[in-house]
Amino acid sequence: MSSIITTIALDEESRKIAKTLPNLSHFVRECLYRYASNIMIEDCEREKPWRGTDRCNPFVQPVCFSCWTNGAPPRVSVVRFFQDSLSMKWLDEQAMTANKGLFDLAGINASSSREPQEQKKEPSRGGFFANIRAKYRHKVK
Repeated sequence: MSSIITTIALDEESRKIAKTLPNLSHFVRECLYRYASNIMIEDCEREKPWRGTDRCNPFVQPVCFSCWTNGAPPRVSVVRFFQDSLSMKWLDEQAMTANKGLFDLAGINASSSREPQEQKKEPSRGGFFANIRAKYRHKVK
């Protein structure tokens, strides 16, 4: 996969959070994949069933968040899941515990409770050409 460099604007609070992440690019990519799976892709289009489950393989990257809403479960949990014939609910709980750094993207497009702050713009004192015209008029007089 080739890299495309993109710039993002952060406020002070989000900048502090970004500094704590070991790999901001990976975090942003994962958020974009999760956003796309929650908003744009309703059904998984990957090969199912995966080893007798009703979901796709959680270890194919990027993770399919249509099937694995909590992210991919740890490999050791998957091994135990198949060895002990545990429930999908247990495997989902293991994925949630392992990926507790992921935040819920459901409703990300919902209107926020915060009202957007209007920035008061000071009236212009005149543009570039207005200043030239004013200087010209001043010289003519």
